[in-house]
Amino acid sequence: MIGMDSDTMHDDTNHQHDDDNIRDAPLDAASQSLADALRASFQILKYIMMLLVVLYVFSGVTFLQPNEQAVVARLGEILEEVHDPGMLLAWPYPIDEVIRLPVKEASELLIQSHMLHLDDEEKSRGLRFVHRGPGTGLDPVLDGALLTADKGLVHVSWVITYKIDDLADYIRNLKGRKREAAEDILTVLIENAAIHVAAGLKAENVYRKQVEHLRNEVRKRVNAELVALKSGIVVTDVKVPESIVPLQVRDAFEESQRAENRRRKLIQDAQKERTRILNDAAGEVYARLIGVLDDIDRAKLAVDDETLAAKEAELEQMLEEDVYGEAGSRIKDAQGQFAEVVGAIGNDVKIYEALLPEYKHNPQLLLARLWDETRNAVLNNPRMTKIYRPFDLHQVRIIIGPDPEHERERERREYEKRDEAQSSGVYEVPILPWG
Repeated sequence: MIGMDSDTMHDDTNHQHDDDNIRDAPLDAASQSLADALRASFQILKYIMMLLVVLYVFSGVTFLQPNEQAVVARLGEILEEVHDPGMLLAWPYPIDEVIRLPVKEASELLIQSHMLHLDDEEKSRGLRFVHRGPGTGLDPVLDGALLTADKGLVHVSWVITYKIDDLADYIRNLKGRKREAAEDILTVLIENAAIHVAAGLKAENVYRKQVEHLRNEVRKRVNAELVALKSGIVVTDVKVPESIVPLQVRDAFEESQRAENRRRKLIQDAQKERTRILNDAAGEVYARLIGVLDDIDRAKLAVDDETLAAKEAELEQMLEEDVYGEAGSRIKDAQGQFAEVVGAIGNDVKIYEALLPEYKHNPQLLLARLWDETRNAVLNNPRMTKIYRPFDLHQVRIIIGPDPEHERERERREYEKRDEAQSSGVYEVPILPWG
């Protein structure tokens, strides 16, 4: 056993000497080239690995564009801080994940959930030139519409302008990494808000008259829902590029709208004409004047003498001081005629009072004098035509109306005597009934 162990140990020592001799022996050219190539490859691989490690370490550095913001998700948990444009330092993935979105610019979203479905041919022709017969009906699977308060249907398309104003809430509550999450929730909210608002309006209002009201109410509802959800989204504008009634009844609806427009125009024209007439009649105070007249009528019905007296006094003051136009002119003319008549009556009274003593003293003499004065005044009137009749002529023809010859003669005499204070000459005696 001991001899065998010594032999074995001797053999192992010989094999070790043989291996050392092989390693120390010089390599041939091919083996040397292979060894050098392997050595160079391992060196390059080492540098590449070092470079990859450096790149991995700095992969958490992110540069945000001017229209971007970002948040960091560390091990899946969203951190509170929102990073503005510039350089952002974070740990490499998968420790940190940088979620960046363009939040400074608004985006538009087209929603056709409530719009009529059109095929490619109808879209190419345009909605105005698309016609469908009364018997075609609507397909509830394809055709969208809003049901109005008067049980009408209106097709509406929406264009929503929105932006992300709180990126942390948007990513944390909507789990959004892109804008698809915002568009999905906005589509649902717009559909629900439009249904609620349209249910309180008539079809003609949704179709044309109150489109602005429809847009504003939908936007308010959607923004309120977005705030309640803490979505981080805000809707800045809601547009309605298209709003139509079903094509099957469009012609009849348009005709009713035209009739309504004609009625409204006639009413407006009548109101303008009423305003013009009242303004011409009483001036700008006609509205207040009508109000006072209405108050007088109400006071009469209520048998309110005190209010009636006050309103009548106010009306009289307005008629004398404030009213102008045709009514004002007539009032002023009436006032002038009133003053003229009162003045004439006063003069007649003065003349009567002056002649009364003379009449009582000698009535015949007074009458003769008055008759002589009146006859002279009549005969001296240049506009009166005089007719001469011989004493033996028993028939006279009188021309009714002014005689042109006498009128021309009168004008000639007036031109000749225009500088004289009083006419002179022989008076022409007219034919008297008792001639």
